Amino acid sequence: MWEDCSGRNIATCSQNPDCTPKVVYIDEDFYFTACVPQYPPGNEFGQGGAITSAVGSELGGNLGGGALGDVGNLGSGGSESICDAGTKTCVVVYEKKCPGGWECVKNCECEKIQFTQQMNNYCRTLGDCGAYTNIAGKTTDGGYSIKKEGGKAKEPPRLMGLEKMYAINAFSSGLTSITGSADPGFYNNVQGMNLLQNFGIEDMFSAGKVSANDDQLGNMFSGSNLGGTVGGAAVGAGIGGGIGAATGGVGVGFAGGSTLTVISPLGLAAIGALAVVGIMYALGCGKQEETEITFECKAWTQPSGGNCDFCNNDPQKPCSKYRCESLGSNCKIVNEGTGYDKCTSIQGEDGPPILSADEKILTEGYKYQSVSNNGFEVRTSSGECVNPFSPVTIGIDTNVLSSCRYSEESGETYEEMSGNFLEGEVLSKNHTALTFFPSVDSIIAGETNNPAEFSQASEIIKNNQTAYDSILDKAGEINLYVKCRNMNGLENTGVYEVNFCVKPGPDLTPPVVLATAPKSDSYVAKNTTSWITTFFINEPAECKYNTSDVGYFEMTKTLNCKNNLNDATLLGYPCTVGLSLPEDENKFYIKCRDQPWLGEDTKRNIGAGYVYTLKKTSTDLTISSISPSGTITRGSETSQVDLIVSTTGGFSSGEAACQYSINTQPYITFAQTLSNEHKQTFTSLNIGNYSIDVRCIDSAGNLAYGNTNFNLELDTIPPGITRIYYDFGDLVIETDEDLQMAQVWISEILKFIKLYGT
Repeated sequence: MWEDCSGRNIATCSQNPDCTPKVVYIDEDFYFTACVPQYPPGNEFGQGGAITSAVGSELGGNLGGGALGDVGNLGSGGSESICDAGTKTCVVVYEKKCPGGWECVKNCECEKIQFTQQMNNYCRTLGDCGAYTNIAGKTTDGGYSIKKEGGKAKEPPRLMGLEKMYAINAFSSGLTSITGSADPGFYNNVQGMNLLQNFGIEDMFSAGKVSANDDQLGNMFSGSNLGGTVGGAAVGAGIGGGIGAATGGVGVGFAGGSTLTVISPLGLAAIGALAVVGIMYALGCGKQEETEITFECKAWTQPSGGNCDFCNNDPQKPCSKYRCESLGSNCKIVNEGTGYDKCTSIQGEDGPPILSADEKILTEGYKYQSVSNNGFEVRTSSGECVNPFSPVTIGIDTNVLSSCRYSEESGETYEEMSGNFLEGEVLSKNHTALTFFPSVDSIIAGETNNPAEFSQASEIIKNNQTAYDSILDKAGEINLYVKCRNMNGLENTGVYEVNFCVKPGPDLTPPVVLATAPKSDSYVAKNTTSWITTFFINEPAECKYNTSDVGYFEMTKTLNCKNNLNDATLLGYPCTVGLSLPEDENKFYIKCRDQPWLGEDTKRNIGAGYVYTLKKTSTDLTISSISPSGTITRGSETSQVDLIVSTTGGFSSGEAACQYSINTQPYITFAQTLSNEHKQTFTSLNIGNYSIDVRCIDSAGNLAYGNTNFNLELDTIPPGITRIYYDFGDLVIETDEDLQMAQVWISEILKFIKLYGT
C-alpha cells in the first residue's frame, strides 16, 4: 500500500508496486531522492492540520523528524499531514567580492524558476498537494508557498500563467519540528499576543492570560500545530542539525514556515549595498551570507467558486464527492450514495471583501491612525514611529470569509503576492501578522565583517547625507500592500495599505526573549541528560546563561546566536544551546546584550534576565499490554484482527503516539492512538504467522517498545451438534465449539425435526 512509501529508502522503494523513486536535482549541492506513491492519493478537501510526520518514519531512530513537537496533533491525518513531507529548504550562499560586490557562490539555481517547478512536482506526488489542476483543467497555486529567510539571495519566482500547468508534468523523469510549543517569553506582557488566544492559537504562547471573547476563527489552528511550527522556525534558522541531534534525528525544517508571519523588511538586505555603493565598496570583503529558501508543500486548494455542473455532465464518470469538491469552494455533493449523486453550488459570499483594522489583536502600547477604507498607519500610543526591533502584532478583518496575502511591492496582483498572514490560505474573517523592523545601524552592520569595519562604515555614511538619507528613507518607511479574495474569487477593490515608520535614532530597545522552543517548564524524557533549546530574541544579540542569577558579565556560558540582520525567523533571532540536565528539575538564567557590531562599546543594551526551566518525567513510558498473542483460529482464509496496545507512565499517564510494524515492514501509525489505549483493526489478514513490533512515544520524548507474535490458523474441522432439545418451548442446539449458526442450517434442522421428531 502507498502509505508505507515514505518509510522506504530508494533501495527498497520498488519492492512495493504502489511506490516509485523520485529524484529532484536542482543544484550540485541541493538534490535528494525520495520514495513516493506510484499514483498520488486523493485527499479530503478541507481536511488538514494533522501532522503524520509526528509519528512517521522518523520516530525512534530519527526522533528529530517531528515526533515530539506534534505528538498531540495527529488527529485527522488529513491533507496537510501528507503534504508536510514535501517541505524542503535550500541554503543559498552569497559572498562579498572586492571588487565586484555580492555574488552567489552556492546553490544559485535555487533562486530560479526551476526550483519552484521541481519542488512542486515533488510536492504533488505526495497527494493533492502543491499547485495542481482539477478535473475541469483549472489550476490553482494555493497549495505551496516560498519563503526566503536571511541573506542576499532572491526569492525564486512563483509559477505563473501557463507555467502552473507546465510545472505539473515538467521534470517528471527526474519535518520537522522540535519539541513542544514556544514559550511566551516577552509576549506574556503584551496585550496583543495574549489576545491571540481569541483566534484559536493560544497554545503557541502558553495559552496566554486573557480569556477569549471572540472565537470567529475558533479552533482553526490547534496550539500543538503551531507549537510544531515554532519548532520548524528554529530548524529553518539554520540549526536543524543541532536540534535534530538533540532528539536523535536530523532536522530539515522549513525556514520559519508560513503558518505564522513575521513581516520584517528583509528586502532591506539590498538597501545597504545600494545606498553605500562606492562608500563601503572595500569593506566586508570575503564575508558570506546564507539565505534559506524554503518550498513549503501544503494541501492543494480548490478554485474559488467553481463550475459545479461540470461534474454532472459525463455519464462515463459518475460524479463523486471528491470530483465535485475539486471543482471549487462552492461545490458540494448532494444525494451522495443514492445513485442520484449531483454536484451543486452552495450560496457563496456576495460582493468583494471589505477590509478594516482589527483593534483587538494590536499590541498594547500601539495604535492605528489615519484609518480609512484604504488602510491605516501603525504608531505608538503617543503617535510616534516604532522603535527598531520592537515586536508589534497587527490584525486586519474582512466582512466575509476571505484569504489574504500581502506584498512590500505596490502593484502586485493577488496571485503575484507571496506574503501570507497567520492563517495562510484558509478562508477566515480575521488575519493576523507579527512585525518587527531593523535599525539603520543594523543595516550598515550587515555589510561589514567586524566592529572596526562597522565603525568606519558608519562614520562614512553618517557624514554622507545622501547615503544616510537613502537608507533612512527605506528603513524608516515601510508599506505593506494587502489583497484579500473571498470564496467566489472576488478581490477587494483598490489597494489596502498598512504603513509603518521606524525611529531613526539609536537602538534603545533592550534585547528580550520573545519565545523559546521547547517552552519553559516543558517535560523531557526521564533518562535525558542534555537538551538543545532555542531562544528567540527580538534583535541581533549576544546571550549568556548560568544556573544561578548573576550579572551578564559574570556569566561564563554562551549561546550560539545568529546575528546577521537577515537571520530573523518568524519569532526573532535564534540562539541555541545544549543545556545539561543533571536534576529532575533544571533552572537556567539567560541574559542578552544587543548590537554585537559595537564590540565592547558601553552603549550596548543588556536585557532583563529570563528564567527557563526544563523538567524530567518521573517515570518511563511503558507498553503494559499488547494483544492478540498465541494461536487464533478462524473459519476463512482472511479474517479481521484487532491489535490493541496499552501504555502507562511517562508524561500524562501513558498518553502517547504509537506505531506498528508487521514482519519487519515499515512502521505505520495506529488508526486510533494519542491516548493510553491504541487500536489498529486489520480487516483481512491472511492465514499465517505474524510478528508485530510496536513503538510508542509521548510528548516528553519517552520511548517504549514492545512485540507480540500470533498465528492465524484456518479451522478446517466443521462444528458438530452435540445435542438438540426443547427447553420450556424453546429449541436449544448445543455444539462442540462457539459459532454463529447460519439461518439455512437452522431451517434444515427444523425440517429434520418435523420429519423424524426429537
